Amino acid sequence: MEFNLSYRIKDNVTILQGPTALWRHEGVIFYTSLQAEVCSLPFEDPEHIETVHTGRNGCLFVISFKNEHICAVWKDTFQVASCWSGVSSIHVDDFVGCGSDQLLLVFRSQGAPGSPVDNFLITDLCGTTYSHGQKGSEGPNTSDPASENYLLTVQALQSRLQSGLTVLQDLQRDEQVKERVLRQSIQALIDMVSGKQHVLTQTEQEDLVSLWDEDEEEAVEEERRAVTEVPHLVEKLWHRVIEDRLIVGVILTKESAISVENVTLSILADQGQSQAPAVIQTQSRRSWFTPPRHSHPEPAAKRSRPDGAGDRGASDTATHRLAVTAVTDLTSLLTSASVKCPVMLHYIQRRESSGATTAPGPSVVQCGQVQVDIQGKQPLQLLNNSQLKTDEAVEDLLSLLAMLDSWSFVIASLDHTLCDVAGWIERSIPCERLEISPHYLLANPAGPSAAMLFLWQRTTPFQGTLSVYSSQFQLLRFLDSLCAFLPASYSVRHITRGKGDRTSPQLALCLEKEVQLLRQGVSSLLCGEEDENDWRKSNGGRNAETPDPSSAVGLQACREEWQRASMRSRRSLSPLVAIERYRTLTQSLAQVQQEADQAALLETQIPAQ
Repeated sequence: MEFNLSYRIKDNVTILQGPTALWRHEGVIFYTSLQAEVCSLPFEDPEHIETVHTGRNGCLFVISFKNEHICAVWKDTFQVASCWSGVSSIHVDDFVGCGSDQLLLVFRSQGAPGSPVDNFLITDLCGTTYSHGQKGSEGPNTSDPASENYLLTVQALQSRLQSGLTVLQDLQRDEQVKERVLRQSIQALIDMVSGKQHVLTQTEQEDLVSLWDEDEEEAVEEERRAVTEVPHLVEKLWHRVIEDRLIVGVILTKESAISVENVTLSILADQGQSQAPAVIQTQSRRSWFTPPRHSHPEPAAKRSRPDGAGDRGASDTATHRLAVTAVTDLTSLLTSASVKCPVMLHYIQRRESSGATTAPGPSVVQCGQVQVDIQGKQPLQLLNNSQLKTDEAVEDLLSLLAMLDSWSFVIASLDHTLCDVAGWIERSIPCERLEISPHYLLANPAGPSAAMLFLWQRTTPFQGTLSVYSSQFQLLRFLDSLCAFLPASYSVRHITRGKGDRTSPQLALCLEKEVQLLRQGVSSLLCGEEDENDWRKSNGGRNAETPDPSSAVGLQACREEWQRASMRSRRSLSPLVAIERYRTLTQSLAQVQQEADQAALLETQIPAQ
């Protein structure tokens, strides 16, 4: 009798691919065309074969025959392990929860159909055996198990049965909920088609959860409420969606721009009421700008005021405003067409500021939220008309400065005064001066990502700083043209973005202080030198002469010296320090590192333009 045959060749020989077993009448088994073992089966007409993994004890082949016969054969030795007759069904699973498979043999019952199963056997032929309704066994390896084995098996079966009942009850509850939801949905659909109003009870309404965004009226109401709750630090909150970037910006009030420092923005992704908002990775920067002046007649007394009157610092604060922007990728916001993003403002209150409402130190406030419509188009009007002098044009300029990469170069000439670099840029590249900020030159772009902004600042007659805002490829093309235009005596040097040709002295001092504290503090904690000095004093001049190991006294001296050297080596590898001195060092080091971090943060910020 053959089964599970792959293909047949001549001479009545069957070759199987893989670990499939083949039983013939002669009992010859082949694995990949090689004769492995010869096994005589106790029954004829095999119908089904199944593998049972019994863990460390090996693997079993369970063969089902006609006439309700079952035979188990060890896979390694191909010896018959046990045989059973009168088996109505066989199942393989980890019934006792021990990590390996067992056999569940259900024997033919004499009871009425549908009656509980009272004649079965659970075994793995390796020590785990439990039977019910069995008078005897028909296999060669059957024996009555111990009472302890029965008790442990029954407990495992009870646990398995309890867990199975729990899972079944959960599935039944889920099915009931699904049926109820389907019935309510069908009824609501029928009422909608027939023109009736579908009425829900109070209990049904409490169980419902909204799967859609809130109504537009509720969203507008929330935005209005958020605007009214904007802190006094922020004057205006705005945002732009440019290609695959989201730019969010805030304009600080005149008073807050003086009283705060280290201002940054962070954007949160509102994930609903059930989850906390997630922080979106952003890149924040600060920019000073001059607000557009509206053509309103000034009083005569104000017009006749001398130009030099008033403090210069107060005049700069009155004419310049501070804007903080944050740029992020829209990939993390593509979950829906409309997204609400809370905006957080991070700042440090100055200690010398007067009228501050918060204590000095780092603070975080929510300055509102923006409704991001990814499908909506928000073109930059400044790209089409450089003569605009509106607040929206200022926001467009700040968005471009935040989105584009920036580089700064120092152009110097030692022999002659500098040429008109800004004029050459206007002539060689089609550029227009922005009306809202005449210092900036805007190249005519094919889109926001292809735009180029230039800022030329002449510090001395022989030196100036050129800032370029563009992509890297456009920058390389521009530098090639610039180097071809400038005389050979000119030098073009790339500097750190916005930091000029010098590093921050505050950061250098903080790093130097940190290095000195580490070197001096750690050295003072180690007591190796003191131990070494004490050891030298206690030994006097005995180290001057090498002891002779041939005598008993010299051998003892060598042994003592070796012990002292071992002790010094252990102390140098695992030095002991005083707890108070170690705590003082760590506190001082943490304070110095915090100052260095603040200085480094200020170093990486974009300076005022």
